[in-house]
Amino acid sequence: MKITIIATGKQRGYIGEDVVLEYTSRLAHYMPESWVYVSGSSVTEESRAMMKHISSQAYVVILDERGKDISSQDLADLLTKRLNESVKEIHFIIGGAYGIGDEVRERANYIWSLSKLTFPHELVRGILAEALYRACTINKGEGYHHA
Repeated sequence: MKITIIATGKQRGYIGEDVVLEYTSRLAHYMPESWVYVSGSSVTEESRAMMKHISSQAYVVILDERGKDISSQDLADLLTKRLNESVKEIHFIIGGAYGIGDEVRERANYIWSLSKLTFPHELVRGILAEALYRACTINKGEGYHHA
């Protein structure tokens, strides 16, 4: 299964870029991953740009403060279930400062909240990369996660 992370904002020189690079390189040992960066001057423009990169067969997870709170084990289980369903692509969507537009929200298969707090979208990239890496190590039974 391939993971694609679609995020708003700039591709280089953002807060937490070093964390993203570190955990993305670790994640690559478990499954193929890629990042897509989109921009727009409004939520509508960002959503249209995102939709251009969302595959019709992909399982889509959006990160939104109104989504479901899940644990690291829950995320690992979500990935395992998608693998068992023979899902070939899973897209994680990180919206910008004004959130995610209705078009993308309606396409989502799952809405996940990292926290009840609101984080800068650039910081969320690092949190997501680490969470995905952690989920992969849980699924492999490795010692990174200490439950």
